[in-house]
Amino acid sequence: MTRLLLSLPDEMKKWLEQYSHNVNQPIAKTIRDAITEYIDDRKSLDTNEIIKRTAGIWKVKNIDGLEYSNSIRKDWDRT
Repeated sequence: MTRLLLSLPDEMKKWLEQYSHNVNQPIAKTIRDAITEYIDDRKSLDTNEIIKRTAGIWKVKNIDGLEYSNSIRKDWDRT
């Protein structure tokens, strides 16, 4: 595990100390748990954002998806 030096505002440090005391765990574990949750949230947000941004982008094209796929694959044929 990698160690990290981190600067925090005093209020945040006090909150972390109090919260960690209340749940009976080290501050380092509280921070690791928070970062893990943040990463998981960002991953799902990124996926959802991609879906939102790309939904319906083919509506303006007047082409069948299968026909388009087949036409592109013709370029792959080397025979």
